[in-house]
Amino acid sequence: MIKSNSQGILDHLNNYYEKVTGGREFNLSELQITFSDMAPILNTNGLDYAAKRLPVEIENNPKIYLLNSQDQLDDIDARKNSWKSVKSAARRRFAFYNTIENYLAFCLSSDSDIDDIINNLLATKKDLKIQFLIDHNFDYFKNASGYVDDLLAKTGILDIDDKPVYFISSNLHSLVNLTGGFLYHYQNEIFNYVQNYLPDLAKIWEKIKTSNNVLRVNDFLYYISSKYFAANPEKLNEKKAYEYDLGFIQIKPDRYIDCGIQILPIKSIFLSKFIDPYLKVNTPETIKSSEAVIVNIEYPLGFTAYFILRELLNRLKNLKGVYIMGKAAILSGEVGDIQIPSVVFDERTGNTFNTNNIFNNSFPKTALQSKILINQKAVSVYGTFLENIEQLTKYNADGFNIIEMESGPYLNALIEKYKDLNSLPFDFGIANYASDNPLSQTLGEGAMNLKGIEPTYLASLAIIQRIIDLESSAH
Repeated sequence: MIKSNSQGILDHLNNYYEKVTGGREFNLSELQITFSDMAPILNTNGLDYAAKRLPVEIENNPKIYLLNSQDQLDDIDARKNSWKSVKSAARRRFAFYNTIENYLAFCLSSDSDIDDIINNLLATKKDLKIQFLIDHNFDYFKNASGYVDDLLAKTGILDIDDKPVYFISSNLHSLVNLTGGFLYHYQNEIFNYVQNYLPDLAKIWEKIKTSNNVLRVNDFLYYISSKYFAANPEKLNEKKAYEYDLGFIQIKPDRYIDCGIQILPIKSIFLSKFIDPYLKVNTPETIKSSEAVIVNIEYPLGFTAYFILRELLNRLKNLKGVYIMGKAAILSGEVGDIQIPSVVFDERTGNTFNTNNIFNNSFPKTALQSKILINQKAVSVYGTFLENIEQLTKYNADGFNIIEMESGPYLNALIEKYKDLNSLPFDFGIANYASDNPLSQTLGEGAMNLKGIEPTYLASLAIIQRIIDLESSAH
């Protein structure tokens, strides 16, 4: 069911789904007219955007295969040494390159992968051959089930399917930085590295030290730590070992869905000597005795979120909270603003959700630079390329201010299971942060960089604080 409000987008979606799902080989050029007629808002900077979301092997003009599973690689070429795993700079997806035959194969987790792959390929303006090898014995539900099976098998000692669980969809750096405290042990080295090797950031650091409203010192430390670790990878391994000793478990899937997973036992957080000073713990002894765990997954792409959460809802017996954090475009506002929706429209299903988002009632942290916008209206779109001025202008006129991809799919999973979003048997919250304003500056024009640190960590702080408060009051 396609519900975009732009006829150009509808025509393009119908064109490539007909070609892809037909299962026959086709040329990418067969989609170029509807792609151009759609007038994607990313068109001007689309090549740079796509280059970061496709493996570099795309420059070899390979034949493209879309797969349901890695097992299908043998159907194309059973020679094991002909395939190698490949990655893109800014997209997590299992992909494989055949070095002998010049084939590039992508494994799909949902139809959102089709939308993303096809339109990023179109942005390269290459005329490639494409074929979807459909395995009729395999589907997205089974794929998500395998992903969760793997999670439960690797954390069997924790029995998370029986324990109280708080589910979070976010990144994999902010939660452990806020709660693990490793960076505080090396903060002098990290700041010295900036002073010696990163003069532009050193100037920003001087402003932060002399101002009360530029950026939290902690947030700047979190930001520059990634630069430090890139130059000192052995310290990153030390960080991972330190967090493992606290009880944090990191899982990097090698099949099914390329979304990393973190397991953070609540009581393990307080084995750390340093947690972020913005986190307030009124009853530490109570928290130290908590049996609850946080399951944090690295935010999936689009409708893959539906399949993952649907499977977890069927497996976890004692779910205490579901929290969604992610990047989103903003139509009326600034990059870095935090957006708290109360209404979400999902283009793919045509469903509109009215949510009891806890962060509309209480967002427990204050911002220095960002605005916290409550009771917003969001649209979950098909993909970044599947946006144009006609579509966004209409949404803006109807009061929709957030454009993103995951909230709608997550809410579809919740409504399917519980029927009424206002009487969920657990806590629920969504907090997005604005990565771009596509009506003035698109994602193709550059990353958020330092602008993204405060809203990212504020949203993470709000979620963790909420969990701590709930656990404190539960005992």
